[in-house]
Amino acid sequence: MRLLRPEKYAATRHRLRSLSPHARRSMMVGLVVALWLAPMALAATWIHARARHTPAPAPVTVSPSSIASQLSGASRKTPAIYDFTAPTSSGANIPIGGYFALYYAAHGGTALLGAPITPVYPIAGGWVQVFSGGALVYPTGHGANAAAALGFGNPSQPTFAGNVRDDVTGIIRLPLIQPLLRAGSLVSVAGSGSGTPSYADLRQDVTPIALAPARDGRGATTGASEPSFTYQQAGHSNTGQIIPQAIWQFMNRGDITPDGWQADIGMPLTLPVSMTASASDGIHQLQVQVFYHAALIEDDGVPGAASVPVISALPTGLAYLQTLGPPAVSLSNAKHAWVTGDAAVLAAPGAGQQRAQLGLNFPVDLSGGTRWISDDLWYAIHWAGPKASGNGWLDAAMLSFTSPGSGAPVWSGFDALSPALASYLSGLGGDTGAAVYDETHNRYYTYNANNGYIMASSAKVPIMITFLEMTEAQHRQPNDDEMYLLTTMIENSDNDSAEALWLEEGGAGAVAAMMHGLGISGLQPDYDGEWGYSTVTPLAMVRLLTALHDGRVLNAQDRTLALGLMAQIESDQQTGVGSTAPQGASYWMKDGWVPAPNGLWAMNSSGIVTISGETYIVAVYSQNKVSLDDGWGIAEHVCGAVGQLLTS
Repeated sequence: MRLLRPEKYAATRHRLRSLSPHARRSMMVGLVVALWLAPMALAATWIHARARHTPAPAPVTVSPSSIASQLSGASRKTPAIYDFTAPTSSGANIPIGGYFALYYAAHGGTALLGAPITPVYPIAGGWVQVFSGGALVYPTGHGANAAAALGFGNPSQPTFAGNVRDDVTGIIRLPLIQPLLRAGSLVSVAGSGSGTPSYADLRQDVTPIALAPARDGRGATTGASEPSFTYQQAGHSNTGQIIPQAIWQFMNRGDITPDGWQADIGMPLTLPVSMTASASDGIHQLQVQVFYHAALIEDDGVPGAASVPVISALPTGLAYLQTLGPPAVSLSNAKHAWVTGDAAVLAAPGAGQQRAQLGLNFPVDLSGGTRWISDDLWYAIHWAGPKASGNGWLDAAMLSFTSPGSGAPVWSGFDALSPALASYLSGLGGDTGAAVYDETHNRYYTYNANNGYIMASSAKVPIMITFLEMTEAQHRQPNDDEMYLLTTMIENSDNDSAEALWLEEGGAGAVAAMMHGLGISGLQPDYDGEWGYSTVTPLAMVRLLTALHDGRVLNAQDRTLALGLMAQIESDQQTGVGSTAPQGASYWMKDGWVPAPNGLWAMNSSGIVTISGETYIVAVYSQNKVSLDDGWGIAEHVCGAVGQLLTS
């Protein structure tokens, strides 16, 4: 044990230094989130650098008698009536919001806050995100507006006076342990259904704590050379407050409390409270201690087993949501948002028919409706694409309120281009995939665009690019024989020419290296030498053609050569892009078809089309078709519809 000597303690009575254990059924869910964003490390360094030049927040002077007087005799008890699940299910895919990522990384977020269990969303006067072990608030105003952001809808405490405010970022961390004690929450302190004491039970332990003789971890009385971390009270030399050694070491780690334990965790409000928990390896011994800004739990493992104590925060965020419900959503200053990934627009919150498939950076308007369905927040939204629009509901976890910027590409399913085309594609199932990049307007439209499909003769495009990269590295142009092979491979789709070039350039490894150099994934060359049975995703082919068109691969001379060959495809090798290109358009293309080993047909068409200032790049792939005509029909239908929609 360590003995903490606070500066001002109004001691009114003594209490025992150990308490009786309580039984519980299951162990607390570990509050660990994998922070994989490398930029956060740099941001954390910046925050620490700023902190060296920013005065640390003054420690809050806590009067246990004041806290105790507020809670003594309190009889209110509040059952868990809101359906929020544990962070292992609800927080796994919820990102740490942009407002809070820097603070989270620099202030021990993994240990003190744990996994996010709500997305960032707007409340009156600011923004909030609730984590398993707490909550962060970013006020957008001052005075009454800032107070409104801290209101949180808690009837017993309109604002959180004991918040931890970071002067560098403006972020406020809320001590959710206090409203849980005030409300007398009946949620178990170690997680739902654990059988351990509730927060209402823990409230009884918040009492004025007598100062005890200072003792070290072995129980011996310490002398005058007590380390400088202790705080003496006048007239009480060598006295202090008990904090378990493992918790004390935890709360003094610079990566967890960069502003010091007084500011980030606060003075203790209880002695260590002993309890037990059942786990797969036996009954674990636990100690819980409540501080002004946090509540910590020490898991000492199974008695007799060699184990290192594990310290984490109590799941106060989850308990708050289960007891008092989520803070009310306020959309008064949040009208626009952007999709953060593939997201289905549904007819109703969390249910109903899918009305559209939107993707990264797609802008939406919030139409005012909000709904919590279990632990998920849903927004009523309106979306609008170049050719279509609609209404529906989106999961709040899939939205950001920060604009990605004008240069960021916008992604969606084909719904935003044509609901009819989207319906046609969805009827074809997984054996068909398509991707379109409208380069003029920086928009992508996709359907199964990351599925792999047999390349057939479309593999001749990466073979050609790989070969020309090789000759460039050799500081030469293709010789006459090589030019013949390149021409017949592309214009006439000659397989023997493709085989010769494939072997000369180094086969599958060379093609894979070329794609890797461009940063394009999704092409799997056949390492058994059957280059036509290589697979590619439609999106990978679109990206390769985009790199060729935009000059990100090959020098100017070789790019002109490659595109010139793709513009001279003989007529019997053209379908899809070539047979449906808008009147007067210029196009560069390559088709492919082959019976697969299962005897069914694979067919594809991909290319670049330009007309009247509009450029788009398209790839349509299908396989497992009974006849080649089936594949041709799909390619022509999709390519033709795309051409009409983008150029009309």
